[in-house]
Amino acid sequence: ELESDLFALERKYPLLAKVFDIGDSLEKRDIYALKISDNVSFEEEEAEVLFLGGHHAREWIAVEVPFLLGKYLLEHYQTDAGVKRLVDSSEIWIVPLVNPDGLEYSIHVYRYWRKNRRDNGQGYFGVDLNRNYGFKWGLDSVGSSPAPAAEDFRGKSAFSEPETQAVRDLFLRKDFRALVSYHSFSQTIMYPWGYSEAAVSDKDAALRETGTEMARRIKDVNDRVYELGQSGRLLYVTNGDLTDWAHAA
Repeated sequence: ELESDLFALERKYPLLAKVFDIGDSLEKRDIYALKISDNVSFEEEEAEVLFLGGHHAREWIAVEVPFLLGKYLLEHYQTDAGVKRLVDSSEIWIVPLVNPDGLEYSIHVYRYWRKNRRDNGQGYFGVDLNRNYGFKWGLDSVGSSPAPAAEDFRGKSAFSEPETQAVRDLFLRKDFRALVSYHSFSQTIMYPWGYSEAAVSDKDAALRETGTEMARRIKDVNDRVYELGQSGRLLYVTNGDLTDWAHAA
């Protein structure tokens, strides 16, 4: 369904939307990126930003939200001056689903499945894709697990999974200036570092300022209060996650 919806947007808005196949999952499902820009077939000297979701299979709404963000931008381009300004001045990339195998398993077999579908042997399956990125991967026993049965099993090595490789390779081809990675657990806006409680000394103030503005705008729209903080302090320590790797790399 997501695949057909993405290509439907490309067909309806051919000057603004283009779908790219950025890699395959472990079970050979395509991983798609939607690019939105006023000259979508050209590489322009504009800021590139990435909205990404669906690392964890059971977080269904974390797939829908980035997809619907792209749909909203395209549907309101002609009628909303603010949307037009954003699309005209940047290249917006949306990867709504990083973990298609896990999502399929969550829908049809076990609703609360979290990981991908890597066969780890001895009846254990799955790598937590958001512990498989290359920065501080496997730092210690806190923040990810070396045990194949664990919910946060980090894999046998950094970028061992084709799904995280696809995201990495997209980053290496582009020059993203901003990233929002969607999850569905709590009403929080979190920023690096996740692997440590230490602040990002050179960027902490800017990250907090951006997050504060995001939280304010969310409250203006639906009166919901989102808590803001550094990931390693606000929720729990993680290592090998996307946002730490993206910030570091």
